[in-house]
This record gives sequence, structure tokens and C-alpha cells, in this order.
Amino acid sequence: MEPGDRYGMTPLHTSVWMGQEAIIKRLLAAGASPNTTTNDGHTPLHFAAMRNHPEAARALLEAGARIDLIDKTGRTPMEWAVLKNSKSIIELLVRHGADQLAIARTPESSLTSATSVMETGIKAIDLFAPLVRGGHIGILTPHSNVGALVLLTELVLRMNTLYGSQTICLGLDDANFTRRDFQLLSRDAGITDVVTVIFGKVNDSAERRGAMLKLALAKAKDLRAQSKEIVFLVLNHITLYEDFMARLKAISKKDAGITTIYFGAETAGAEPESLANLDAVIAFDFDRAKRALYPAVDPINSRSRLLQEGKVSKAHRKLVAEARRLLRRHQDLQPIIESRGLDLLPKDEDRKTVERAGRLDRFLTQPFHWTEPWTNLPGVHVPLGETLEGYRAILAGECDDMPEEAFYFVRTLADAREKAKAGNTSGDQRKS
Repeated sequence: MEPGDRYGMTPLHTSVWMGQEAIIKRLLAAGASPNTTTNDGHTPLHFAAMRNHPEAARALLEAGARIDLIDKTGRTPMEWAVLKNSKSIIELLVRHGADQLAIARTPESSLTSATSVMETGIKAIDLFAPLVRGGHIGILTPHSNVGALVLLTELVLRMNTLYGSQTICLGLDDANFTRRDFQLLSRDAGITDVVTVIFGKVNDSAERRGAMLKLALAKAKDLRAQSKEIVFLVLNHITLYEDFMARLKAISKKDAGITTIYFGAETAGAEPESLANLDAVIAFDFDRAKRALYPAVDPINSRSRLLQEGKVSKAHRKLVAEARRLLRRHQDLQPIIESRGLDLLPKDEDRKTVERAGRLDRFLTQPFHWTEPWTNLPGVHVPLGETLEGYRAILAGECDDMPEEAFYFVRTLADAREKAKAGNTSGDQRKS
């Protein structure tokens, strides 16, 4: 067996995941096995199906990759290809003897939508911090290891899938993060084809930085002329964001086809003045991350002017207000629970609050596309209506007979009910 990393991923797995065709062919020519499995039972062909890399799949099949091997959840490469709607992989596998399966339904593009709400299919964002199409968004946390970069790249991928957006990433090379780091991150996350990376250096002169920003705006102008939606992503440096926003405002009025995202280490609710007018802020909760409740978006401190100004439905606003009240109460009760235990809470209502908050917390978890090799769960798109219905039912007490674990990493309320019915809740051992 070829040596792999702690997840059992071999160099061939990694090169397939990142779409490095030349390296794949070199490794196969050197004798790398196309049928080695990771700890979760994924072969390199499984990865090719997940990432829709037909050239990688073709090379693996020619080298003897088996189409019948299953991962730990019982899925073959064909089943992953169907889940991901990877049509070219499906056709290739059929030609190599795999049975044709029904094509999975994919979320419809929202490119022509005139609405100001930019749905993402990510429950925590669409519920607590709905994004403004053409607005200015902050993804803010001083914490590492909370999954912020995973959520950022997932967001870039989904905006391309749903809105046809092309992302222009602006950053400055420094001791902590460089252009090369972001390029590797993009390749690992599968967003290389939808991102243009434009970096300067942290000690660049004003003239050089100005030229960098001019280049980014010229690229955006060309893409807008092709009716492409644009996401400007500014990484880590607040001064770069300030310089960029000044130039953007100077050349154009607010354009619904241009959305900006600032990703930085500032604290939500204590932002500097230049971030005071963000249309939406996505914050992170370190405690959620410690309990593996991903994405670890903070439902209390994340916000959106769409909620504040009543530009989403009344039902949506009511659910968010009720959920935040319950989650705040749960947060306040934690020291008491830790010292006395849940059973010794003085009020029955408080015990009910804690139990419902646990369900709400877990219902915000969601599989992402980038994390499929580690979760063994396909990334999912959740329509806002399904998210609202799940939260409504939990808050109304309709799920009080269901265990918290049934809501962990499921797509919808129906999936949670099916999971509870099947008794398949052993994968979540986290405590509230």
C-alpha cells in the first residue's frame, strides 16, 4: 500500500483533487496505484468524480482504476458523479461499463434575478446575514481554525454557480499570506477557474498600489461588458480595502452587478469606521468551531441591513428575532448548566430553551463541497424556504421529540426527520 497522510490521501489523491494533470500522469507512469483508498474509502477516481476532472478520470481508467469500489458510505465513483452532476464523468464511466444512474437535480442559476437578495444556499448566511446583491459584505474574525477560509471559498464557488459571478481577488504579499498561498488555496477549493488573483506587496508605493487597483477595475470593466457579475474580494488589509473603495466609488455609481467582500481579522460589532456601512457582516463563533458545528457562523453577531430595514419577508424577520432571543438565553444559561447540569435548571422553560437551542445550532451545520473527502457528505444547496421551515418547526416545538443529533449536517427538516426515524444519529457526539 502506498503511504498516505493522516487521512490516507496519497500524492495521487492530492494531484487528482487539485486537477494537476501532468503530475497525475507522471505518478501513474511511475507505478502509483489508481485504486488506493483513503481512510474514508475514496479512490482517486472518486475524487475525479467529486471535482468533475474528466482528464484525470480518463488517465485513471486507462491505468486500471476500478469503477466498482465503494467508499465508507457505499458510494461508487458513478454515484458521486451523479450527486455532483458531473456529466462528462458520467459519460466516461458509462463507456467503461458503469450503469447509468438518474442525474441529480442542481440548483437553478439566479443570474437573471433582479432581487436585491443574493441567496447562497448556505443556511447560516441566508438566515442570519442575507447578502445584498451589489452590496458590500464583511467576513470578519480574529480567530484562526474556525473555518473562515473554507466558508469564503465555498461562497466564491456558489456565487459563480448561482449567479455566474467572476471573482477578482485583491491582496498584498506579507509575512502571513501571499499570492502563492491564495493560489494554492483556490486550487484546493476548486475555484481557480472563477478567480483572477491580483496581488501587490505590503510595502508598495502609492503609485504601484494605484496601478494594481487600476488593473483590477479594468478587468472588472471588461467582464461587465460581457454581462458578467463581479465579486471583488479584498483580503486581510483594511488600508487596501479603503483605497479600493475610494477608487470604485470615484468611477461608478453602485452597480447591482458588482459585489464587494472584505475578509479580515476585525471584530464584528467593533469594526473601524471604514467598515461601518457594510451591508452584511458574517461573524464567527469560536465555541461553535470547537464543537465542530460548521460552518461556525455566529448567528447572534452576524447581521444584514436587509433584515434591519425590513427588506426580507416578515416571517423571515420574525424567525431570526425569535431564534436570537432563544440562542442568547441559551448562551446565558451555559455557566449554570456547566456547574449544576441541565437537570437542575430551576425552570422547565429554561430546559426547553436549551434543548431547542441545541437543535437550532445543529440545523445550521451543512456539508460543503470542499470538505467532501473528510466528511464523506456531498456539499448541499439549501433553498431559503427550507431553512425557514426548519427553524420555524424547531422554534414551535414540533421537533421536541427528536434528538439534537438528527439535525447535525443534514440539508432540510425532512432529512432530519428521516435520520431520526432511521436512528442514524451516532455521528454527532458533541455536547451543547
